[in-house]
Amino acid sequence: MLNLNNIQNHLGKTAMPQVEKIKIFLASPSYVPKEHNYLDEVIDEINLTITDSKGVKLDVVYSENTFPGYG
Repeated sequence: MLNLNNIQNHLGKTAMPQVEKIKIFLASPSYVPKEHNYLDEVIDEINLTITDSKGVKLDVVYSENTFPGYG
């Protein structure tokens, strides 16, 4: 039977691990861009630390980038 795992095993490659994305909705005033940058840096560092080992990736969704009623 031909399936992705058989093909990858035949080629000597492993399947890509599944990564669960968790969205963090941030509702804050638009006049705090410095704080947004800090949060982005922290989330990037967390993702570098846990994505491979835990299979989780955090994504920040800012309220000003969404439509009304999203959060």
